Amino acid sequence: IEVLDGAASAAMIELNSETDFVARNDEFKKLLRGLVADAAKHAPLGVAELAEGGYLAQPFGDSTVGETVRLASGKTGEAIALRRVAHFAPQSGVVGHYLHHNEQVGVLVELAGATGEAAVALAKDVALHVASADPIAVAPSDIAAEVIDRERRIAEEQVAADGKPENIRAKIVEGKLKKFAQERALLEQPQALLQARLLLLHQLLTLTNLGGFALEQLLTLLQVFPLLRQQLFS
Repeated sequence: IEVLDGAASAAMIELNSETDFVARNDEFKKLLRGLVADAAKHAPLGVAELAEGGYLAQPFGDSTVGETVRLASGKTGEAIALRRVAHFAPQSGVVGHYLHHNEQVGVLVELAGATGEAAVALAKDVALHVASADPIAVAPSDIAAEVIDRERRIAEEQVAADGKPENIRAKIVEGKLKKFAQERALLEQPQALLQARLLLLHQLLTLTNLGGFALEQLLTLLQVFPLLRQQLFS
């Protein structure tokens, strides 16, 4: 994972190889830096679709992004793939990021409607929290319906297996779903400093976009771009 966080725009990419040996290679790192610099200028805003004909077809040097990656794969003898690309350029707002020391966990956050050093510090706090807590949505209401349906089925099977009385099963299931939402929605997660600041900010701003390069789901103003953290960005 590489990030380029500038004053006007920021980009983060995930470039995969089969082994750490290749990932530490100078040529691989040079390609990584070149691609993230290009993404900061030319990638579509948000999270880019990497299907053939999309961002992979964009010009890059004497070729295209996709062809450049394929040539790198041929040189190393390993499968190299550009998996995810995010590009944020808020008209009125800030971007902050977190990149773990192993360069395998990264989060890119956009806060719209806020400017200045305090807003940048908050965006970085959110990015660090997301990398650690693995939220799947900004608020409980943003969690995808299919995820809630899956958790409901699991909860119903559990209470049935536990032999709970029929007349209280529905209440137990709803309690389990509420707990799940609190654990997986960013604004509900227990991180005292972040939670207090986010709840205050939530009164002033519209929060968008969480997503891991999971982020195929755009929510409405906090754009979070988690990379390679088990499922964030999946």
